[in-house]
Amino acid sequence: MKKIAILLHSNIRTDYRVIRIMRTLATKFELYLFFHGQKDDVLDHFMGYDNIHCFALQERISLKQKILRHSLFCYEYLYLIDEVLNHKIKFDYVWANDLPTLYPASKIAKILDAKLIYDSHEIFIETLNQFFPRKAFFLKKLVFDSLLSIMRYHGRYIEQRELKRSVYKLITVNEALKNYFIKIYKLDPENVLAVYNYTVRNDHKRLYFSDRLSIASEDAKIILYQGLLNEGRALRQLVTSIKYLNHKAILLIVGNGPLKTDLEKLAEELKIRNNIMFIDESPENYYVKIADMGISLFEDYNLSKKFASPNKVFQYINGLLPVVMQHSQENQKVIDSFDIGELTSIEPTDIAKHIDLVLGLGKEHYKINLEKAKDFYVWENHEQKLISFILG
Repeated sequence: MKKIAILLHSNIRTDYRVIRIMRTLATKFELYLFFHGQKDDVLDHFMGYDNIHCFALQERISLKQKILRHSLFCYEYLYLIDEVLNHKIKFDYVWANDLPTLYPASKIAKILDAKLIYDSHEIFIETLNQFFPRKAFFLKKLVFDSLLSIMRYHGRYIEQRELKRSVYKLITVNEALKNYFIKIYKLDPENVLAVYNYTVRNDHKRLYFSDRLSIASEDAKIILYQGLLNEGRALRQLVTSIKYLNHKAILLIVGNGPLKTDLEKLAEELKIRNNIMFIDESPENYYVKIADMGISLFEDYNLSKKFASPNKVFQYINGLLPVVMQHSQENQKVIDSFDIGELTSIEPTDIAKHIDLVLGLGKEHYKINLEKAKDFYVWENHEQKLISFILG
């Protein structure tokens, strides 16, 4: 059985794309995952997979690493080279998850004469502006703009160089990003595959409340948001939109992140705190059974967001929830293929209008189309294609 070293610069606990890909690859390969976090983070995900071996690494937080993270970030994880090579395993493939691990993965692949696979979850250099304050003035703005320019130049240079000289196959998350990479780097389309972040069939768990959340009265509808609470997801606009709803509804926000406190304060200021419930992050799709609809929004302030196909949309579909989502190329394709919800701008009044429309029509109105979409947007449809692509 051929061996794959998988490099991940983040924690795998809620990275369901990596989890699903690894479970699929484990049917044909022996996998060795190197990630940052705790060994317990992977126990539930890979229980029973004897050919998946996980190595939890302590993330280094030295001054040097901090400087690299905000400048030449592709060199931040060079220590992964020794971590992998010290195991004295002859890997057949090295799998880099996202741009920060691409350079160390290419060095490992070269030393071991292995094939390098690059899984780009997004246009990473386009996401870098999310790590800096959106409003800065004078000296701070100059510093932030300078660092952002350095990071983008460096990231583009490394990505282009390794795609030309080292990468065996490129995988990304949708057709829009696939076409972007082919065009920007003049790649052979035969060596690029779009693997959408579809949900595993029927992969949701029952939430054991009596019937509804205790915060909601019997006739209140539940609007579900699942995901990180950080910039770029139009969360302030979403919270504000609740003020303009005609329907009696509860916005259930499931997740954690740096914006949580700000969102709670905003709800208090708008006097809608009783219409919003915050719940810490939970297993994927844990709350879909009690919701009346799902919502997924992104602010279009970089190319990666513009071309995104949010994972949560497919999770809502898998749970037979109609969805309100922002206008985008990939979301338009979903609506054109299956009438399972509404497209909206990220203006609070427009969000509210489309939420009211979906709630007014009700889940039953969308049921037939949701069932068709659920059978189409399912991870199992990708599995053989992925295996064949790697082996081909």
